[in-house]
Amino acid sequence: MNKDLSTEQCVQLAEQQLRDESGLALVKVFDETDITVDVVLQSMLKHAPSEIGKRYCACAIYGASKMSTGESNTLVELAQDWVNHVLIPCEPFGFIFIAQSLLRNMTLIS
Repeated sequence: MNKDLSTEQCVQLAEQQLRDESGLALVKVFDETDITVDVVLQSMLKHAPSEIGKRYCACAIYGASKMSTGESNTLVELAQDWVNHVLIPCEPFGFIFIAQSLLRNMTLIS
């Protein structure tokens, strides 16, 4: 992603990539959950705590979408990594709160 782009432009590119990958709404982050890849990625982008965090999320999503191949979807891997390394370490209370928030947002994000 071009360093001269504004954060808002980066976010717009990431959001477009997520819209283009419509199948992510059908892919669960983990088989034992109801949380889908698109919900995790959109929620991480939407709820990033700062402008630099939002830019990081946007760049990660955009970059992962460009690296995906027929055999491997790096957007799925990115969502799994964020759940494993960002959300789950917040447990027990943080993960429960974030998971509930993600599930509530499933109907809000479209």
